[in-house]
Amino acid sequence: MNREARLPLPDGHTSASAYRPQMAQAIGALYRASIRAGEVDPVMLEVVRIRCARVHDCRRCKAARSVTAHDAGVDEAMLDGVDLYEDSAFPERLKVALRYTDAFVTRPGEISPTLRRDLHAHFAPSEIVAISLLIVNFSLHKPAITLGTDGDPGGNETIAWFDFDAAGDVVFLHDEADADTDAPSDPARAAVS
Repeated sequence: MNREARLPLPDGHTSASAYRPQMAQAIGALYRASIRAGEVDPVMLEVVRIRCARVHDCRRCKAARSVTAHDAGVDEAMLDGVDLYEDSAFPERLKVALRYTDAFVTRPGEISPTLRRDLHAHFAPSEIVAISLLIVNFSLHKPAITLGTDGDPGGNETIAWFDFDAAGDVVFLHDEADADTDAPSDPARAAVS
């Protein structure tokens, strides 16, 4: 999708967050803290992240893939099932997380008793909170989407591989050979953040 930027970016900046750096730092701290908590497994984290990306239509998020999730078994075929997860072969636990993601993003005040029961049947309270904070994190790009500054990291909507470092920051792993759907053969090589 070609979405034009709806405001000029400050000189030398690639993000509208440059207009409010203190707010961007606070949001970044929240993001890093929830990633560092590590309470959600990499498969669930990636599937929930992709669901948020598609619901919000974030180009950057839709074009990024987690190396850790790939190593844990997430591939493009699995991600193809995210939009129609109810009809997918996903385990019920993952479907419940995706139902919760949809409700949280689109109608948080209307989470049904059935969904609450299913959440508690499949997750500990601390896991529900962790998933909730991840959904918040994966919704933080809404201003960039709205302002048209959510360009994808690989350019031309190619896949950009990333991982989280020990601090919880996103680190993109990129070279021309890896700008496709295959995971990097050596994630430890040079990173672009």
